[in-house]
Parts: sequence; structure tokens; C-alpha cells
Amino acid sequence: GGGRTVLNLHAAIERGEVQGICQTYTAIKHGNDAWLADGRFKILFNLEKNPIPGVDAPTIYKFTKTQEQRDIIGLYNSSVELGRPVVAPPGVPQDRVTALRRAFDATMNYFGFSFPVKGFLIDDTLPATRAVAEFRDRLDHHLPTRRYAMLNLIDGHDTDRVASMIVNAARRPYEQPDRFDFDIAVSPRQHADYDLRGPDDRERRIQRMVALFQFTYVGAPMMYYGTEAGMWGADDPCDRMPMVWPGMQFDPQQADPRDRDREPCPVGFDQTTFAFYRAAIELRKKYPCLRHGGIEFFPADDEARFLAFERRDTQDRLLVGFNRGAEPYAWRIPSPAGSSVAQIFTASGEVQKFALAAGGESTVVTVPPLEAVVLRVAPAN
Repeated sequence: GGGRTVLNLHAAIERGEVQGICQTYTAIKHGNDAWLADGRFKILFNLEKNPIPGVDAPTIYKFTKTQEQRDIIGLYNSSVELGRPVVAPPGVPQDRVTALRRAFDATMNYFGFSFPVKGFLIDDTLPATRAVAEFRDRLDHHLPTRRYAMLNLIDGHDTDRVASMIVNAARRPYEQPDRFDFDIAVSPRQHADYDLRGPDDRERRIQRMVALFQFTYVGAPMMYYGTEAGMWGADDPCDRMPMVWPGMQFDPQQADPRDRDREPCPVGFDQTTFAFYRAAIELRKKYPCLRHGGIEFFPADDEARFLAFERRDTQDRLLVGFNRGAEPYAWRIPSPAGSSVAQIFTASGEVQKFALAAGGESTVVTVPPLEAVVLRVAPAN
């Protein structure tokens, strides 16, 4: 009571101030799985008609005595049983149903974008060749015209922010390896060692690589508010802090979902990060092939941790390369006589650290470690 949020109540339960809560099993398991595992949290009953598999608790229907009571509970419980269904009328052909399901899945492109990006660029656990296979195979789930409408996001109001994903990228082992623990127990509420600090320079480099992937890949890049301003934060409530605006002063960040003391972390508008996102948006606006063009992947290099793809239309041919490794990578690009390769964008902005050497039928581009680059290939006249 008293206007407490669910998260406040969880903290109050840990302090012994509150003895119980009514919440969905999914939310409890997602938010406090450790409580269930060690027995601190005891489920008394569930509202569904059947017991939850694997949970030692009866259904509430066990306690009903009349049909009227069961009908009342059934009406109340209908939203739990149905959730938020999206339905089609009877007689819709199966191929149309499949297309609708894939379109719904692609609206928020976690499966085809967020999971492999986290595995390859953020966590550095997904080999480059497997990352290419996942990106390519998951694009094939959707009709070519639908691919351009997919929302490619990496963070949002239901996840930790991308900067904090990168700060906490070393947490192992995975609880759900197939999704690289994307949005799985990403708060101190689930893992006491989840780091709430802001990102350092190296972690910001990786964030810019992630963003460049968003702005050059097939689909529509979707940014969560404040990402462009440098905001960071764990899952709820840390990912929903007030917007950080330029020209304003802010108190240091020192709140903790577990009400623990923590080192204050300075908060302010990050002009450098903002300028990068603005430049990446301009890049996408300038070259229509990034919005509507085709895509082809180059052979990836697992040892060097290098991945690259090409975006092309009738006007332009752009090559995008990502070096997730710790050493410079010599990227050899076929370039027939008379053609030219020019660097037009880098994730770091450190243009002077790249080297382009043309010779014969190819151009070698040396990509620094933890760096991404966009090249434009001009054909021979």
C-alpha cells in the first residue's frame, strides 16, 4: 500500500516489511528467480484452472465450493488465460497465418537483430561466421519487402540500456544461451553483482559499433529515448530515468534497486555520443541503399572476429565492416581496375587510424581494433 510500486514492494519483502504480493508467476520468475530457487519465496496458489508445471502449489480452483465461485474466478481470470491475443478470422489459409505471425515477430526484431548483435558485438561470444549465419537465416524468415519495416532495436523500456549491457557483458554462464541473455535477469534485483556504473571509453566504442550496425543494417533502426544522450541503466526502474537534457545540471546517480549504498556516478548530457548518433542518422538519410537496398554478407573471420556486409542499390555500393577483435584487421576488398574505395564513416571518428592501400585488383583496408567503418565503392568510369 501507500503508493508503493512493485519494485518497492520487492525491496520491502527483502527487508521483512511486507509479507506477500499478488503478481504473475512470469513476473516473479523473471524478476526474482533466486527467491524461488532457494525457497525464500513461497507461492500459495495460482489463478489458472490447472497448476503451473514444476511449481509445488495448487490452483485457486481447489478452494472453490460452488459453481458460482468458479464462474466469478473464471471471469476475473480470463485476462490471465488469454493474455493479449492477436486473432484472425476462421478460414484464413495457413500460409497467410504464417506470414502474419512472422510479420508480428518482425515488428520488434529481437530474434533477427537484437540477439545476434548482443552475442557478436556486445558479449563477444558469438563467432563471426555464426553471427552471419544467424543474420542471414533470420532475414530469410521474412519476405524481402517486409524486411525493410522490421524494427531493429537493442534496448527499450523492458530491457537494460545498451550502455549497461556493454558494462555487464562479461556475466556468465548464460541462463538462456540462444538469446545471449538478452533481457534475462538484467538488474541487481536478479543479480546482486549487476554493475550500475556508467560506461567507460572502451564501452562507448562498442556502443557506437552497435549503433552503426543499427543504422546500416536492413530494417528500421529504433532508438530508446536517451540512448543518443549517453544514458545508461539496468532493467526497470533504472532504464526509465528522466531524460538527460543539454544545458541542465543533474545530481549524481546513486539510487539502487536494492536500496544499497553505491558510489555516486556523475550524470550529464553526452555531447560526443549525441554527435555520433546524429551523424549516423545523416549517413542513413544520405544513402538510400541503407534504407531500401539489398544486402550481401562477406566471408567472416572468426579468429580476427571480423564481420562485413554490402548494401547496394542502382546508385551506390557501400561496404560496412566491424572489427570486434583486439588487433588491426586487413580487409581485402576486390576492386577492379579503375574503381575506387573511399572511407565515408567510422564508428570512432578516428579517420587517421585507418589505412587504405590499392593495388592490382583489390584494395586493403586496415581496420583498427574495436572499430567499424563504412566504405563507398565507385565503379570505373
